[in-house]
Order: sequence, then structure tokens, then C-alpha cells
Amino acid sequence: MFKKGQGGRPKGSRNKLNAAFLTDLCEEWREGGKEAIRIMRLERPAEFVKTVAYLMPKELDITTSNLNEVSDEQLDQFIEFARQQLAKNVDAAILLPPTPKKEPAE
Repeated sequence: MFKKGQGGRPKGSRNKLNAAFLTDLCEEWREGGKEAIRIMRLERPAEFVKTVAYLMPKELDITTSNLNEVSDEQLDQFIEFARQQLAKNVDAAILLPPTPKKEPAE
């Protein structure tokens, strides 16, 4: 029967092995990593693209927006300003005609 502390892997050996492996890997990368990527891109483009895609984030979460802090009136003013700027160009005025002004709510 196995008893704790008897036999098995010496304490800390896994961490030492991991550290040694990563050190060796980094050394090899510094020596030829860039060239290996270039060769992969030229000789195996499909695998190159798969590798790049694998490294990309699976989801892109963009939640910051200042539009939540802008009032409807400010948005209307900005839209009208944009229309006025576009109206300076005849072609743009045809594509985006000014909208009729809204009557204020009572």
C-alpha cells in the first residue's frame, strides 16, 4: 500500500521540469520562432490561419458607450448638425434629406 511521503515523485520536481521545459522552449523560440512562423505561413497557409484564429479571443465584448449618457435632445441636435454638414455636398443632401422638425410635446 502506498504511504504518503514514500516513493513517488520528489516534491517540487514537476515545477522544476516545467520551468526547465519553458526555459528551453523560450531559448528555441528566440533562435528560430519568427522564421518558423514565416515558413508555416508560406508552406502551410491553412494551418497558419487556424493557428491565428485559435489565438484570437472567442468573444469580443464591447460594452462601453457614451451614447447611454446622451439625451434624446442632444442626439437630435447631433443628427441635425450632421445633416447640415452633409447638405453642403449636393450628393449627400440627396442621400440624406433633412427630416421635418418635431413639435415639442405638451
